[in-house]
Amino acid sequence: MPLKTFPHRPELEGLRAVAILSVLAHHSLNRFAPGGFLGVDVFFVLSGYLITGILQAELGRTGDVSLRYFYLRRLLRLGPSLVLVVGVYLAVASVLPRIDEVRSRGTAAALVLGYLANWVTAFGHFPLGALEHAWSLANEEQFYLLWPPLLWGLARAGLSRRAQVSLVLGMAAASTVWRLLLQAHGASAERVYYGFDTRLEGLLFGCALALVGTATLSARGTQAMRWVGHLGGVALVGVFLRGNPRSDFMRGPGFGLVALAAAAFLGGLLNAPETSPLRRLLSTRGMRYVGRISYALYLWHQPVNFVVRAYPGLSSAVALGLRGGGALALAALTHALLEVPLERFRRGLRPPPSAQREVASTLTAMASPPSS
Repeated sequence: MPLKTFPHRPELEGLRAVAILSVLAHHSLNRFAPGGFLGVDVFFVLSGYLITGILQAELGRTGDVSLRYFYLRRLLRLGPSLVLVVGVYLAVASVLPRIDEVRSRGTAAALVLGYLANWVTAFGHFPLGALEHAWSLANEEQFYLLWPPLLWGLARAGLSRRAQVSLVLGMAAASTVWRLLLQAHGASAERVYYGFDTRLEGLLFGCALALVGTATLSARGTQAMRWVGHLGGVALVGVFLRGNPRSDFMRGPGFGLVALAAAAFLGGLLNAPETSPLRRLLSTRGMRYVGRISYALYLWHQPVNFVVRAYPGLSSAVALGLRGGGALALAALTHALLEVPLERFRRGLRPPPSAQREVASTLTAMASPPSS
């Protein structure tokens, strides 16, 4: 039976909190959290899972997907906060030029707003300074351009759920093999770390998890997923404490294994009983709030870090407090004054009734050769 609703799971907001706190720890307390970079992989897995679940629910309700509606909602969710942070960065950099060594901050801003940060960083074409962390946003945005039409096409072609999962896992394996080949032929560490084509596993594992679903699992299957989730959680803790993103192993198969561990942990969490201590912890008000502001917190944390670093005379405790407190305050304000009002507006949007005709025309236009 096709999925017609995609229920809200409060513990997933808490998982977002864990992911963003890991990233913040990696950038501010690297000595204690060398593997905090795994927070990005957790975000990738969550994004793949949530986007696929939402699209599946629309397919189950209407038999179709409105791409225009999907992209409008994504734009309203992600674009305004990014524009705000980039604008503030340009204003602050104009009076505090020592925060980074970017040749042209206007060019850097344009590349970030155009969601090209991953490629220019992967190939070393242009330093982005305090905006370099936008590479992960670019990876997700480029994935959003490709995955919804592909999922729609797979569903319209009548491909079975098992075949869809197999295809997605095959794409993830291809990304890993491609990264290994590039590494073996001397590609730079930046190329294999930041490239869209070399960091697809997390997003695709999340998609596969949503396609598999949990509603039809047997009791034995549910128990197996819980145990797999435990193993994934242990692996993530180990990477957080000891991982080295610059090692050859991590830049080879390591990122794929981290993404697999994150997907396993998410699968276990989705199958955990409501009374489990982990679900209850992740569903607490504080964790859920940090999860809700995680996007703004991710956007703000590196610009704030760079501003604080411009004053090397500060004690480590004061610098740490300014980094964490400044990013948290700015993220909270952005969430309350920008994201919440836009979320109310987004909830009022409804896909057009002619979704099927719209999707068909959109895909036809995408497939048509450019006019001369």
